[in-house]
Amino acid sequence: MSFVAVGTREGGNLIRKRALHRQIPACAGMTARFLEISKLYNTNEINPNSNVPGKILCLSWSPDGTYIAAGYQNNIIIVFHVKSKQAVQTLTGHNQYISSLVWTNDSKELISSSRDSTIKIWDISNGELLQTLTNHNGIVYDLDIDRQSSNLVSCSSDSTIIIWELNKPE
Repeated sequence: MSFVAVGTREGGNLIRKRALHRQIPACAGMTARFLEISKLYNTNEINPNSNVPGKILCLSWSPDGTYIAAGYQNNIIIVFHVKSKQAVQTLTGHNQYISSLVWTNDSKELISSSRDSTIKIWDISNGELLQTLTNHNGIVYDLDIDRQSSNLVSCSSDSTIIIWELNKPE
């Protein structure tokens, strides 16, 4: 079964197709939803937490297909288990909205970026913040990971692109 994850990005909507990891046209709604591609008319809504206001700005599917992480406008990240459709971790630590999310190759760590100019690396098993990267001087807009080398790349409003070696200390 193929799924897409739907969320809200700065007032608009974002859908990422799991296999292609690309944006496709979105549908209305401000809560996280899981949609089976073969049955888009049959949606199963997830209410991550009624106490969590704000819009979903970014999403990332773990490489092993177990989790979807949602980055919110109110500076938090919620990690959902795909099959149970339940929130398994709530990650807090950024001081501004979450701008991008990417998983390590083993799906054990989630990397987040924010308007607060930081990149944070999280252990998904316990929600622990493992490391904060602070070399950017502006909003960190996007992250990506090289699936061959596990290097992380980030870009920022400070007009820099940084390649990080994740297996070595900062």
